[in-house]
Amino acid sequence: MPHPPKSREEIQEPFVREQQIDPEKYYPAGYMPHLLEDWPVEGDLVVPMDQLPDNLKKSMGAHWRLKKKNQKVLDEQENK
Repeated sequence: MPHPPKSREEIQEPFVREQQIDPEKYYPAGYMPHLLEDWPVEGDLVVPMDQLPDNLKKSMGAHWRLKKKNQKVLDEQENK
């Protein structure tokens, strides 16, 4: 199965890109972060749960939490 599109051109409507404000106009003088405009990986990005920031874990949807809960039950049943 192919991975989803990675570039802004593949993901966004042209109208959205046309509305972008020049980052130099809204970042403070002397501060310009490296902006990622393309998804930086070719494959799946896997991050261990214990390395995720708390606010990211809390923002994950109910579907994801239910999936993890179900997987835990399945794993426990498998290990009996």
